[in-house]
Amino acid sequence: MSMESLDHSAGQTIPVDDCTGNTIQIPGNWTNLPLYAGNPYCFRYRFSPQYLTADSGGVRTLLNDGRLQLRSFVLSFTNTQYFKVEVTPNTSGTMYEYTIGDDDLTLNSETLNLQDSDIDVPIMAEGNEVRIDLVNCSPFPSNFLTGSFKAEYAPKARRIG
Repeated sequence: MSMESLDHSAGQTIPVDDCTGNTIQIPGNWTNLPLYAGNPYCFRYRFSPQYLTADSGGVRTLLNDGRLQLRSFVLSFTNTQYFKVEVTPNTSGTMYEYTIGDDDLTLNSETLNLQDSDIDVPIMAEGNEVRIDLVNCSPFPSNFLTGSFKAEYAPKARRIG
């Protein structure tokens, strides 16, 4: 890549001239421009299938005689620029994406747009029949605090009288 092709555009990959210790040398003058450097990778966290348990004499037992229907998933996050939640019910195989923030940063932006909030993501699937992934393939931070589910449990049979 020649020096003329470096136009200081957002998302541009810049060749490294030299990398020694904690010093990276790149072509061009980047003195007055924000520059974010790192190794590209994709963060992905997949939640385990959800099951309902009950306390039975100090021992946790799995309640598998009914259906646990997940209605939604509430995720709390802080100091976060961007991430997405991917929900894929096994029955349809169709993935639904819910995006928070922006994975694009222009050269005029000198600060990140960090957010502190909650997201309520619709699930509408059985607890063990859905994949829920948190994904961030951007160079920007995502920090997750808590996650909880809103659900209904319907037993297959119950004793009367």
